[in-house]
Amino acid sequence: MEEEEQFKVIDKRKKSIEIEITEFLISKGIYTLEQVKELLEPDFYAIIPISILEKKSISANAKLLYAEIMALSKKSGKCFATNEYLADRMGLSKRTIPSLLKELRDDLLIQVFIKRNKDGTYRDITVLLIGDRGARRKAIRGIAKRRGQKRNRQREIDKENKELATQSVAGKEINDLIELFKSINPSYERLFRNISQRAAIERMVKKHSLEKIEWAIKVLDKTNKMPFSPTITTPIQLEMKLGDLIAFIQKSKLKAEAKKPTIAKIK
Repeated sequence: MEEEEQFKVIDKRKKSIEIEITEFLISKGIYTLEQVKELLEPDFYAIIPISILEKKSISANAKLLYAEIMALSKKSGKCFATNEYLADRMGLSKRTIPSLLKELRDDLLIQVFIKRNKDGTYRDITVLLIGDRGARRKAIRGIAKRRGQKRNRQREIDKENKELATQSVAGKEINDLIELFKSINPSYERLFRNISQRAAIERMVKKHSLEKIEWAIKVLDKTNKMPFSPTITTPIQLEMKLGDLIAFIQKSKLKAEAKKPTIAKIK
């Protein structure tokens, strides 16, 4: 029997019990000996202060989470537990923990600190006791700073919206001009969504004025039916052939005036 034990084969691939325990504790958010001691203490208990219990601004589960955080931080003053660990202890879903923490943070009952380094990301949760005015004032200043940043961002958004509103006036003018193509282009609706067509109108309006481009589009209903006239049915075509259109109109006017009977010819 002794000989058998002497030559017993040890499987080195199998993890030792110490490593398995260590990995299990880390998975539950327990990294230090102090945390292990807190977990194994026989008098481990949670208390909900009456001021927290009677609060109507937070949910019942948030109150239970507050008590759990207090119990986990009674030695070191901080709670290092992960969301998974807290959810497991409270019998809740892991996804509910962030919203409950937000309730407590918004009500100035806890502070959450995130630490990132090469080893990973760690979170500390500190309970803000009702009597701890210094910590609460610091938390209030932090919230006020975040709210100030939100207000500044909202001002930027309002400014952007105002600029967009100003641009929408120009957009309405472009839409009105595109609407004028209805009589000469059966598919004119497609022009509204075409960025290139809209850009062509915008360039012409900036260069020649809204009134002149409006006149040019309206005259197309007649010129497109005339011989030798440039055929124009879209804003891009109008931009490219605007010079030809003006030249044709001027030539047509000269011809019309030449055909008019003069006093000399009547005599």
